[in-house]
Amino acid sequence: MFKASVDDLVFSTLNDVLGGIEQHFSADVLFIKAPMFPGVDDAIRHNIELIVDSYVVQKTKPPHKLCIILETTGGSIETVERIVRILRNHYKEVIFVIPNFAYSAGTVLALSGDELYMDYYSVLGPIDP
Repeated sequence: MFKASVDDLVFSTLNDVLGGIEQHFSADVLFIKAPMFPGVDDAIRHNIELIVDSYVVQKTKPPHKLCIILETTGGSIETVERIVRILRNHYKEVIFVIPNFAYSAGTVLALSGDELYMDYYSVLGPIDP
């Protein structure tokens, strides 16, 4: 009898959902649920480079579009600035999907995109000076 851990089930389900989003938008997909503080920019850079490098290994043409599903309480605008530079270095078009909320610096990140998708429940938050 095969036993699957909860982590295995969640990972498998998330991969299926993200695969559907990739097909819908014809884009790579990145899910970010974290505050925008130093360190998250390094993690995003690492993951974006893994995605881009996988196309080199597979000898396939990468999409020029990235879809980011974002949920964040905000954080440092300097961190967001670095994230935007990473995204724009690798992708011509960046789409943001806000299923719940993107506050403060997360609002700035979402507004750096080419397209922004929200529904009636989604919230962009205040930006403190």
